[in-house]
Amino acid sequence: MKRPSKAIVLCAGYSTRMKPLTDTRPKCLLPLWGRPALSHTLETLHRWGVRDVLLNMHHAAQPLLRFALEHASGIPRLNISFEPDILGTGGAVRRADWFFEDSPVWLVNSDILLGTGPNSFFGPFSEKKCIASLWVTYTQGPRTVDICNGRVTSFRSRTPGAPSTATFCGLHLLDRRILPYIPGSGFSSIIEAYDR
Repeated sequence: MKRPSKAIVLCAGYSTRMKPLTDTRPKCLLPLWGRPALSHTLETLHRWGVRDVLLNMHHAAQPLLRFALEHASGIPRLNISFEPDILGTGGAVRRADWFFEDSPVWLVNSDILLGTGPNSFFGPFSEKKCIASLWVTYTQGPRTVDICNGRVTSFRSRTPGAPSTATFCGLHLLDRRILPYIPGSGFSSIIEAYDR
């Protein structure tokens, strides 16, 4: 299996939790250590060997489009998917079916710092021929994801915080075989595909 060279970075939210800072720009362009948060994500993905990134956008799309144009000659190469209506994580992946080829694709929330490396994902993903692999932590956050034998059994734990629960951290590695599990049109969460 080829190593991932593509990523979908999810930038198309409504940016409501950070208002008023996000009235005129998306959350991913808020400064973090003096630069847009998205810059850190793109640099990490580049270090991981990613050459092509698809940014989905909705709220305050113009500043994000400007950012993409300013970085148009760089690596990774930036592609744009504008969503007039929010499609959700599943809908964004479904719309990007053309972006998948014969290697897995990273799916990344734009507002996280990637505190892991690609090898912790790719090795098990490749060996087990997974459709999806998710980054979770057992030590921080709300811990609402049930885990049993290294597999997610539920995203809505009935016992949040129990020793067998974890927090999903916003990073997925997806094989194109996930696409048929995503509902056909409109808004959907990638969780719907995982639940199938």
